[in-house]
Amino acid sequence: MKIKKGENRIVVLLPALNLALKFPRIRLWLALKWAREIFKTPEHWEHYLGQTVHHYGIKRCLFKGIADNWNERRFYHKTGHAFLQPTHCSLFGLCNLQRYGQPVNHEKQSFWINLQEISDYEVTADGHHFYEPANFCLEDGKLRILDYAETRTQEVILKVGLMLQRNYDPNYIYAEESRS
Repeated sequence: MKIKKGENRIVVLLPALNLALKFPRIRLWLALKWAREIFKTPEHWEHYLGQTVHHYGIKRCLFKGIADNWNERRFYHKTGHAFLQPTHCSLFGLCNLQRYGQPVNHEKQSFWINLQEISDYEVTADGHHFYEPANFCLEDGKLRILDYAETRTQEVILKVGLMLQRNYDPNYIYAEESRS
């Protein structure tokens, strides 16, 4: 068993059971701290409620991980896309049950450049997810994505996911000097 912490979720990896459990990270203490600040300075309520661009608004602290779980489950069940690691079910966004996939062990720069070249740079629309090899696994020799809750990620998947899956080369090594 392994536990991985992401920005909005905690993932419990159970390779022996071929499962990954995804739980939302609920930052209750931070939300309460900001709620307290609202009462001190009501003129700043929009900032604390997340109505502005502030990264950790109260809504984000409490609900982003739940929404991510639900979005991931909905997207998989809606599309059944072959590039997605299957999300079997979600318990109201409080826990997602996904098939376990051994994260890709590929050097980051080579992985990223390989995906850019395959997709004609479409993956740059979501560099956060597509740059990190640990967000992917190989299943039966085919690349699959493990984390696909964000709308931007889903758009890239619909556009180039099958192309990435078909053309990914696990042996690709970026050699900068050969590009000159």
